[in-house]
Amino acid sequence: MPFIILQIPAKKYPVCRVVFYLIAIATVYVYYKITHTKIQ
Repeated sequence: MPFIILQIPAKKYPVCRVVFYLIAIATVYVYYKITHTKIQ
């Protein structure tokens, strides 16, 4: 899971942490869109 990776560079690389958060949010958003489309 990408959330585990967030905790690794959190202390030394805060910028990378933000990037990982954006990727995780984008992935969840796309997954939600695909799932929501299949339901309808």
